[in-house]
Amino acid sequence: MNKKRRFISFEKERKEQEKAVKKAKKICWQSALENALKEKKTSKVEQYGLTILNENPRDTQTIGLMRRHFRKRQTYDRIVTLNQFLYTKEASLNNALSLAGSLAKHGNGLPALQEARRLLSAIDYPDELPGVYASAYYLALANLSVRDKQAQQARQILLQGLARFKGRGGRAYNLLESYALTFTTNTNNPNNQSLIILKLLAGKEASLTDPVMEYIQTYRQGVLERPLSIPEQLKPLYALAKLQEKSDKKGYANTMAEIETLKKQLV
Repeated sequence: MNKKRRFISFEKERKEQEKAVKKAKKICWQSALENALKEKKTSKVEQYGLTILNENPRDTQTIGLMRRHFRKRQTYDRIVTLNQFLYTKEASLNNALSLAGSLAKHGNGLPALQEARRLLSAIDYPDELPGVYASAYYLALANLSVRDKQAQQARQILLQGLARFKGRGGRAYNLLESYALTFTTNTNNPNNQSLIILKLLAGKEASLTDPVMEYIQTYRQGVLERPLSIPEQLKPLYALAKLQEKSDKKGYANTMAEIETLKKQLV
């Protein structure tokens, strides 16, 4: 009996020690990740982040920190690598859509696009996907069409998604911005539809004849009913400035001034 108690006590102690060691390691790696983020060392961010995720692939805080850093540094290949890692760890719907989306937008070469198509085609009943997953699905599918130089097809896909959300909310905004960016050729033309749609999304007045106008109007009505946060207000302005920088120096300066005014309100 005493021998059995000693064994149980030993096992309990061993498990507690293992738990303590694991916790200490996590604190150590999290500290290393925070330092890498502060120092903007992308390779170290990837190294320490993946080490943390290897122990807990559902650590959404670490995933979010890594993705934000990679986007800011425009190291999109690392977003693909991160999503591949997460999908390998757990082939969930969320991870499948994240990987398909990053491959569709940033993947290099035909194999990457084929893998994105495979992941999307494996999803049964896409029309019944919950909201956040539906948005990711339509965006990924549209980006594949853009990569195939089928802009009109991409717009039809995005219109399907917008009909699902009735043009309302942040998910509709993401589809609307993607719709705008399917017209990015000839941005030197002030009547370019990319610029017009982004101006409308930023609350400015402009004239547009396009099927998407129905959803832009619904989106703007939703904004009147529920005012946007400052980060939400900044999103279309950043997208607009990125296009104006190449073609409309005066418009770019005005948009950047508007951005700076809004950013001061964040402090």
